[in-house]
Amino acid sequence: MTARVYFLDVGQGDGTVVVVESLDKPKQAIIIDCAYAPTAIEALEDEGVEAIPLIVITHGDRDHCDGLIPLVNRYFGKIGTIAINYDKARQLITKDSVYRSLISSLLDAYDEGAFGALAPASSVEGCDWPWEATLPVELEVLYPQQNDLGRALLDEDANLASCIVRMSHRDVRFILGADLPSKGWLQLRDRGVDLSAEVLRFPHHGGSLFGEMQLEELLQLVTPTVVVFSVGTPNPHGHPTAEVMATVRSIGARIVCTQVTPRCHDQIAADREGIIATFPPTMKIGRSSSFASQCPCAGSIRVEIDDEGWRVLPEAKVHSSVIGKFATPLCRTAT
Repeated sequence: MTARVYFLDVGQGDGTVVVVESLDKPKQAIIIDCAYAPTAIEALEDEGVEAIPLIVITHGDRDHCDGLIPLVNRYFGKIGTIAINYDKARQLITKDSVYRSLISSLLDAYDEGAFGALAPASSVEGCDWPWEATLPVELEVLYPQQNDLGRALLDEDANLASCIVRMSHRDVRFILGADLPSKGWLQLRDRGVDLSAEVLRFPHHGGSLFGEMQLEELLQLVTPTVVVFSVGTPNPHGHPTAEVMATVRSIGARIVCTQVTPRCHDQIAADREGIIATFPPTMKIGRSSSFASQCPCAGSIRVEIDDEGWRVLPEAKVHSSVIGKFATPLCRTAT
């Protein structure tokens, strides 16, 4: 059995697709967050996926779930469970909220038979998830527990209830960081949760969320060899920050960003077409990079896992040919 994990080029948002294939079963995919449906659908169609046993939405912000309903409509009747984070439950009483509209549309789709089950995406000790027996990879929601969700709702801090997902296939482990701030990571540390992983999808697109816990400590707990930043060229938050990138560089991990930002190259608008034109054919650009305001760096990042081991695409040497076009790439130099 082989697996391919895609960190999709969706701009300033998150979208992860896990495709698993074996000789005796049709291709299946697990989806964790869906910020932009066209890129997710393109990846699924290119792979020839026939069933989606599980979709997990780690956070109620639009940059994690804006593409969910279009995705459900495209794969109507082929989806098993949708696990949704109720981190924005307070907004269900606000009639014009985007989150309320999302939940309402999901319930309508469920009633129409679009998918098999709706479940909470949170960590519940002793809970038998409906997807456990059918998943082709190991997947666990490490955070939040129900008490974490309650505290976050009382504090009106939805980020603090972001789901932390750990998944693994063969001996390759992934931690998907959602938008969890330092207080949540401290809870995981104090509970003795094993966070070690080969690949870390960095929380909050590279924002500085670390106060009570320093980033160095989180990186010591995870010890990643690859750190993925799912980030958009235009973002008002300054993601990823120079401080975050410098700290990740210091541990020797390979840094891979989906898109380039003005902090790495100050002439993106002028050079964008030239950068894209020289992209090697092995590098996949998501549909979001077709927008004039966005420019890929690694594009959609793929981790392949098979009998021979695991590898990250684009390969470092190939990706370097793109990074070399940038004036001040934060993955290479301090600012």
